[in-house]
Amino acid sequence: MIGIDRLDALIEAATDNGVPPNCTLIAADYSRRVEWPFDPADLIVSSFGIDFDAQPVEIWPRNVLERKHSPAFETRKRESYQYFAALNSLSRPGTKARLVLRIPTFDHYSAFIAGAEHAGWRLEPCPIKDLSSGNERFPVISLERGSGELASSSIESMAAEWANLSADEIADLLESSEYQHVKEPQALALYLLLDNRKETETRTRTYDDGHTMTEVSGEWIHGEYLFARATTGYMSLQIGPPRCADFESHIE
Repeated sequence: MIGIDRLDALIEAATDNGVPPNCTLIAADYSRRVEWPFDPADLIVSSFGIDFDAQPVEIWPRNVLERKHSPAFETRKRESYQYFAALNSLSRPGTKARLVLRIPTFDHYSAFIAGAEHAGWRLEPCPIKDLSSGNERFPVISLERGSGELASSSIESMAAEWANLSADEIADLLESSEYQHVKEPQALALYLLLDNRKETETRTRTYDDGHTMTEVSGEWIHGEYLFARATTGYMSLQIGPPRCADFESHIE
């Protein structure tokens, strides 16, 4: 059993209270890129890894159909994705997670699950139970990490590396030639990090071998983009300035 907390004081307090012989306590921030001195876990138990009540209040559209395309949803989804991408560094396909969270609304829950799915995690059957503590009740959400491509280590690393950058800092990086046209797996990580994405068109082509290619074009806060993804695993992201982008389409 491994216990992790980013605060040295809590690790010291837990040590003073006595630690079972099969438990090791480590002071570290799991959201940073860390070389862990142990094998991937079979089970992860996390308490308030995301505390939505501690975040700024955002405005959600009244129209339910518009909420999954709102800036508030995208912000929460990206926050959740970064959380699960960090958990991927502690886990392997088949690892189970029990997450105690403070989730104030269903909108926050929906964004949380969307971020989990993008990072390669899925809900288990009967995934939610309640935990009582004093006058509060908290959901305990059960998930399992899948073996899909979205959980690859390179995507985790990219998301972790860019997690603390502002939108302007990301824009500066994307203006360099290195990031104007990127391919798998970095393409997916960068696509998820584009701030305030707004899709304008989606096109899909089916090839003779049965595989499909889907292209999503749209706008984000600093320009335009074209994201392509095929069932073969191929991914591509092209980024350009507003109203001046000249992208190479995979679907003609």
